[in-house]
Amino acid sequence: MPQEETLKAKDSHTSSLHRAMTEAQHLAFAPVSFMSAYCLKRMGVLEALWQVLSEGMNEEELADETGLSTYAASVLLESGLAIGALARRDDRYHLSKLGHVLRTDPMTDANFEFIYRVCYQGLFHLEDSLRKGEPLGLPSISSAKTVYEGLHDLAPPVRKAWLDFDHFYSDSAFGGALAKIFSHPPRSLLDIGGNTGRFAKACLDYNPSVRVTICDLPQQIVMAGAFLEKEVDRGRVRFHGCDLLEPEASLPAGHDAIWMSQFLVCFDEETLTRILSKASAALSPEGRLFILDTFWDRQEDPVSAFCLIQTSPYFTTIANGKSKIYRSDTIIERARQAGLLFQSVHDGLGISHSLLTFVKA
Repeated sequence: MPQEETLKAKDSHTSSLHRAMTEAQHLAFAPVSFMSAYCLKRMGVLEALWQVLSEGMNEEELADETGLSTYAASVLLESGLAIGALARRDDRYHLSKLGHVLRTDPMTDANFEFIYRVCYQGLFHLEDSLRKGEPLGLPSISSAKTVYEGLHDLAPPVRKAWLDFDHFYSDSAFGGALAKIFSHPPRSLLDIGGNTGRFAKACLDYNPSVRVTICDLPQQIVMAGAFLEKEVDRGRVRFHGCDLLEPEASLPAGHDAIWMSQFLVCFDEETLTRILSKASAALSPEGRLFILDTFWDRQEDPVSAFCLIQTSPYFTTIANGKSKIYRSDTIIERARQAGLLFQSVHDGLGISHSLLTFVKA
């Protein structure tokens, strides 16, 4: 190889190694960056800088505006500069584009609150959770066996962060999903894992004739019943409280449509087959099973796939110790084993959802 080409190859290798080293340090300090960004938002720094967009602030001015000490202001401002949330010009700090996103973006806010309130402390136990298959970080927020069993008893800020995260993503996909479901309007729909009843309410509002049965843990049924009290009085909603992990648990049969939204991610693969088998038995001969979820292999945006994959350690450490964000082909194969025939997939619903449709094989 000529000397010039050798030097170019060496430069390229050096540049690549430098990028890798830089990324490695970003990972090493990622918890610090996260907490600094969270404090920039929570302690009013981003808002204060927003109020003086063109002028910016120095440490003393920010301290006066926020009530922080000059020391605290300097620590946060410099950390914000390091993570790119702030810029510094003429000894004054200004919001960057990242700072604007951290201050105003609702998705970023839902993600930050979920990680901070629900996951942060528990993730310290990720290694042990992976080794033992148990959610060993869950005691940081709950004494329950799984997060689902303890959801109703979580401290209000934790429960709000959990629900806000869950609803932010699922609610955005409901409109597109409802159009698919009611293209052949079902008379009765079974909502498995109905949680607080938000999808059931969306169905009842969308179609005045459909009747909905919500299946979930008994403690979740209480929450859904309170949310749907008026519809219960009208006789359009029924409830079926059960734990589908119990071998003898069954589902009410004869439904034209069965719906699962962000539900199967709560279980390990073997349990998926058992639940889908019970769902198949509950489906009417011409009925359809709909699975709405965030499959990381069906994302057009690599950032979306990254966020979904990085959600799996939450399931490992906090939720139940056994489940994850799945690939779509995993669900399709498990459904096949349960006697269901894959019919179609619709991507791009809401922020990151896909809708899988199955019929009886």
